[in-house]
Amino acid sequence: VDDEHFAPDAGVTREQICTLIARAADNYGIDLPIRENAISFIDEASISAYASESIVKMQRVGIISGYEDGSFRPQNGATRAEAAKLLCGLLSLT
Repeated sequence: VDDEHFAPDAGVTREQICTLIARAADNYGIDLPIRENAISFIDEASISAYASESIVKMQRVGIISGYEDGSFRPQNGATRAEAAKLLCGLLSLT
């Protein structure tokens, strides 16, 4: 959660899971091919600075798309289904 704390029992937000997946891909040399044009989420101002690049990357790769209303809801807790979708999307690239 910061440079000195991990919080392994805490829930994970949608922006955190995108950041974790993007960093894992970078760490393991997984190519993330751009497949989509960049979109703007209606709530992009609420995306934390550290997560912004990762969210854009996951969206451009086609792993995430946001909600039908155009929002991303970065501070919402990630569901198991959302986490599984991200992992499956990443694994499909390997």
